Amino acid sequence: MDKQIAAELNADNLISARGLAFNSAVVWLLRKRWGIACAKINGASLNPRQWPDKTYSVQGAAELLDATPQTIFKYLANGLLQGTQLAKGQPWKITLTDDQITSLRALVKRNRRNRRSRRKAL
Repeated sequence: MDKQIAAELNADNLISARGLAFNSAVVWLLRKRWGIACAKINGASLNPRQWPDKTYSVQGAAELLDATPQTIFKYLANGLLQGTQLAKGQPWKITLTDDQITSLRALVKRNRRNRRSRRKAL
């Protein structure tokens, strides 16, 4: 992660070309400028539907709940879903129980039905 790389560079008493300490933004800029890929949990491949630790990716959760990825992000932001990221920009690992799957599927279905009825009313 860029933040960890910056911490290592600073621990080695290295400074940037402008004489400043490194931070994640400077490391990000250097990676982009030199074409160095960022660290990713699963390398260059696509995120799996379900991770080996039985958590779900955003795509997997969307598929499982019959929702869009945007809905999954909204549920994460609103606290309806619990998930973790190693760092900002890294893939989500979403924990779902059977009860949550059932209730969230019903919520998605209800919201979809409400949206359709509003469109017809217009």
